Amino acid sequence: MGGHRPWWEQVVLIAWRFMKQFAHIVTGKSEVERIVLLEQVGGVEGTRRLRHSLERSKKLDAVFKKMMTGNPETASAVEEITRIKGLSKINEESAQRLSSYVGNICDVTRFIQDLERIQSEPYSSENPAHEAKLEELWNLATDNRPREGGRISPEWNRIGFQGKDPASDFRGGGVHALNQLLYFSSTRTGAVRKQLEDLGNGEKWFASKQPI
Repeated sequence: MGGHRPWWEQVVLIAWRFMKQFAHIVTGKSEVERIVLLEQVGGVEGTRRLRHSLERSKKLDAVFKKMMTGNPETASAVEEITRIKGLSKINEESAQRLSSYVGNICDVTRFIQDLERIQSEPYSSENPAHEAKLEELWNLATDNRPREGGRISPEWNRIGFQGKDPASDFRGGGVHALNQLLYFSSTRTGAVRKQLEDLGNGEKWFASKQPI
């Protein structure tokens, strides 16, 4: 059961395994098979149930760990689950559901890994891609207004940055923070410009003393 689990979680796990074994005896089918045979279970609920089952299964523990780390492959995971749980004879529709649920779990894993990678990427003024995003943010917020002073300029204050070099404001959030600002500014451009205009006391200029 693992010594790191709190006592109440161990009790829940024991009860869950007992109920799973009881259902297996009554139906003659494993929990994974029962999940993929349920036509009325939607993709989200089916994925949630399968993930829960894999996470607590002793036989599928290694498969689940592979799906949660590294570069998870849907086809490989489905093949292993099918072999370990003896699902080679399930109908085509159930096999497709299994592949879909496993694919969803692997997709979420890859998404989380990508997000963690982006969050850990620091902003670098020597990276042309980072600098291009920063300039795009300026242009969106100011309607392509020329910036006096070039790259290092006090005018960055006008759209919310704290100093002459906006790169210093990304020390904590890195490129991920810039991406969030850029996404919001590109999808809510009018609102961003109106907000900055309002903060500029009605001037047709985008002034903001508040740090981003």
